[in-house]
Amino acid sequence: MAITNVSTNIDDDIKWKEQRFDWTTGDLDYRGVSLYPGASTSTGDLWWIWKYTWTANKVTRMEGWGWGNWDDRASYF
Repeated sequence: MAITNVSTNIDDDIKWKEQRFDWTTGDLDYRGVSLYPGASTSTGDLWWIWKYTWTANKVTRMEGWGWGNWDDRASYF
């Protein structure tokens, strides 16, 4: 699926159907969004993914977006 006419803030123009969050460290480590309800987490390039880095309980870095499947999120950064 090609996405066209997306602003630099990808959240502004798209109504996400699915979102996932990874809190493994206790802080938000990854956020993923998809256009497809019930999107597969293991196959297909269905997810836009951001990685967050925290220092002293504050987000100090946000990387992304990476694009692919949710299960491979760590490999995009």
